[in-house]
Amino acid sequence: MTEIRVLIVDDSAVSTKLLTKLLSPLTDLEVVGTAANGKLALPLIGQLRPDVVILDLEMPVMNGLETIVAMKQLAPHLPIIMLSALTAEGGALALEALEKGAADYIAKPGGLGSLASSTELRRVLHQKILQYTHLAQLAGASGPCSSEERAPISSDRPRTAPEVIAIGSSTGGPQALAKLLQGIAPTMMTPIVIVQHMPPEFTKVLATRLSSQCGRRVEEAFDGAVLSPGSIWVAPGDYHLTIQMIGSELGIRLTQKPPENSCRPSVDPLFRSVAELLGQGALGIILTGMGKDGFEGAKQLRASGGSLLVQDKSTSVIWGMPGFAVKAGLAQAVLSPDHLAAEINLRAQTRAGDISRKKVSN
Repeated sequence: MTEIRVLIVDDSAVSTKLLTKLLSPLTDLEVVGTAANGKLALPLIGQLRPDVVILDLEMPVMNGLETIVAMKQLAPHLPIIMLSALTAEGGALALEALEKGAADYIAKPGGLGSLASSTELRRVLHQKILQYTHLAQLAGASGPCSSEERAPISSDRPRTAPEVIAIGSSTGGPQALAKLLQGIAPTMMTPIVIVQHMPPEFTKVLATRLSSQCGRRVEEAFDGAVLSPGSIWVAPGDYHLTIQMIGSELGIRLTQKPPENSCRPSVDPLFRSVAELLGQGALGIILTGMGKDGFEGAKQLRASGGSLLVQDKSTSVIWGMPGFAVKAGLAQAVLSPDHLAAEINLRAQTRAGDISRKKVSN
């Protein structure tokens, strides 16, 4: 088995030494280099060719946010895992880093040198490193699709408005979501449910930020929430979100069933649920993201008569999730987030969405 190559970027020599020592017993990976700031780390991307980067946020010369942007230009599919102290200010910085394309965030334990915290940190880091290097390989495997990287609306646009809009996104998703929601008309009443790959600490913050950015109320979902007209819900971190009948109304169910595609929440359970319940009344959207989460659900969505639109390659941080759908011929349109919003507005005007349905028997 080829060892996973890890680059550590942290201005604390003590933290760097402890992290290197922490990861050294793991036989399936190797720390191939360290750097004290982003400026020193950038040349190492080409020289050492790491498979994953562990990055601190607050550093001199070039901080974590600047480093993420620069690294993504050099190696778009390179997973960057942030490891930093989680303070109120640090939490805001971490969310911004996730928006800029970082894969995940791990809070650095206060007693990093203690046996208990070190053992747990090793376990979490190992899990995340394996997860994101696997997803990066899938993202690279999706490959380009030439003329289909941006495609117009197909001729099979449905004649009726969607009853629910289900959106899946991952790396770079928060920024794409903001642009998409900003373009949706205030009069658009179709409920929206969003699965964004994100740690539990940040999904509520994401909902609040999206609310301020798009001028519409966006909430972190809770079990039993009703999909009222115009509502927008974000799946909480570490919970799958599905749509089910709650009495005579469509509502949200949250579960902690096993991860799918190494993700919880995963886009596939959401897409499956809207496909089974709504058929042609479902509209799925796949935005930027690493890996292929949402692909199997998208197949079921299209087979049931539902519609699927995806983000184009030029505006995606990583064209993994959208690329798989396009390559399989599932996408009916490949558009930038603002054009996706315009298409949603057009489809929603076809008729007023009726989200009350008779209970479907199993």
